[in-house]
Amino acid sequence: MNFIPFYLKKSFEKELIFDIFFLRGFIMDDSSTLKYGSYFAIGIGIIVFLLGLGAYIYF
Repeated sequence: MNFIPFYLKKSFEKELIFDIFFLRGFIMDDSSTLKYGSYFAIGIGIIVFLLGLGAYIYF
């Protein structure tokens, strides 16, 4: 991991958000963004479905 402060980097505007959220330091292309976004949406849907199913069974 790079310990240089972000304000000393040349392209910190582009890398800062990805360093914080992904800890990779690269800019994702459009297809990767769609792929990871769809994984996120499907994962949230499955979690909400399972919570609803559990509430239905419990009550």
